[in-house]
Order: sequence, then C-alpha cells, then structure tokens
Amino acid sequence: MTHAVLRALELRAYQDGGYHDPEFLPRTVGMPREEVEQALSLLEQSGQVQRTRHGYQPLPEAVVDTGADPERARGLRLTFAELALQRLRAPVRAAGILQGTSVTGHRERRFASGGP
Repeated sequence: MTHAVLRALELRAYQDGGYHDPEFLPRTVGMPREEVEQALSLLEQSGQVQRTRHGYQPLPEAVVDTGADPERARGLRLTFAELALQRLRAPVRAAGILQGTSVTGHRERRFASGGP
C-alpha cells in the first residue's frame, strides 16, 4: 500500500506538521503503523521519497503515470478494491474508520422524506 502512503505524504496536513505525529500516517491511510513504516522504507529504498527534518518528502521525479498502461492501472484499482474489502471486513476499531454510519443516516433521512 505504498501508493496510499505516498499520496498521504502530499497532504497539506502532513506537510504543515502532521509529520511530528507518529500516528498521523497510520490514522490517515487506515493501516497499522508497522505497515506504514514498511511502506515508507520501500518508498525510500526505491527513491520515491526522502526523509528530511520535516518528515518524508516525495521526490518530484517519483511521479508514476499509470494512465498509459491499462494493465497497470487495472492492477492499481484492484489493489485499492482489495484494501477496501479488507477494511470493510475488519472490526471498526481495528480498521480505524467509521464505516459509513453518517452517510447511511443521511441517506435514510433523504429516502424517508421522499428524496432521491
């Protein structure tokens, strides 16, 4: 799940000080801290990020365009779909996410009022 971690490093909240909080990335991407640390290690080894005094920073030349490669793009979508299924199957506390409870409540209110 290195891609999710890489994208989280680009968030303004991370750049504005989230890097000080060791739980920021695990909480943001919904992964255990050990997996995030492994992803960061792989990203660093592959030259996609660099560790600085301001946390990990993505390197500009690390941009990967999967649009030109349909199989690679499909593989990326499949990876994220599998992650979504893992999170949905996990207990709410273990996944670190609220699994759509507010959306469900909103949708039920809309249907009850005759909305779409």
